[in-house]
Amino acid sequence: MPDDAGLSWEPIEGWRISRPVSRTLRARGRAASTVSGDAFVDRLLDERPFSLGGELAAEPEPGTRAKNAPAVLRLNIEPATENEAFVIVLRHPSGALTFHTQDVPPRRPSGSVRRPLRFSLPLRPDGDATPRRGLARKLVRLFVLRLVAPLADRGLPVLAAHWEEARFTDGKVNPGWLHVTARGLAEGSLESIDTSRLPAPPARSLLLLHGTLSDAGRAFGDLASTRGGKGTALLARLAPLYGGRIYAFNHRTLSQ
Repeated sequence: MPDDAGLSWEPIEGWRISRPVSRTLRARGRAASTVSGDAFVDRLLDERPFSLGGELAAEPEPGTRAKNAPAVLRLNIEPATENEAFVIVLRHPSGALTFHTQDVPPRRPSGSVRRPLRFSLPLRPDGDATPRRGLARKLVRLFVLRLVAPLADRGLPVLAAHWEEARFTDGKVNPGWLHVTARGLAEGSLESIDTSRLPAPPARSLLLLHGTLSDAGRAFGDLASTRGGKGTALLARLAPLYGGRIYAFNHRTLSQ
């Protein structure tokens, strides 16, 4: 299915792929520009080297076997010039963001016809996930970000830096060492601690480390309601083992 912006994709049985209506925003002192309607992506578009090269939406067809099954969208992009490169941002129904570069192209003989850029994009319905406010339950939004080729190697680091800055600043996420309690996790307000006051070995502490593009509250929030043996709250059982010293460490995983 070709697209005006040089996008084409292979149909997926049980999935509906569509192009949303473009939006425009007239900023102060500037001409109207296309915006995505996604806060994170729009933040990127306010600065170079990115511009919006296209947008798609994918959702399972109602009543099909794809309703709760993952799929892979094969997307092709025909660059207008040799100097164009692209990064794809997927906004999943859960609110999670993933970033994707093109598939590794096979070697082609010198002077041969240029092939379109190919992307393999995982679509997850996230049927059991609680969607973030304002997101359709099973809608996967796909944003094509165009960047100048000399800056392509900087593309993902810049994306990561913006995302992590948004999470830590706009999301009011405290960086560094935090004291983990069930109440703090439930309320989303883990308190910072002074590491100089930690006891010396052999006193034991438990440290929780989150993964890439995450934070302690998001990664370990479910521990607030997790039950251990005999129905006892897990954190309540762990606390005596470590003298209440259960900590997390919030860190920027890609930009630093």
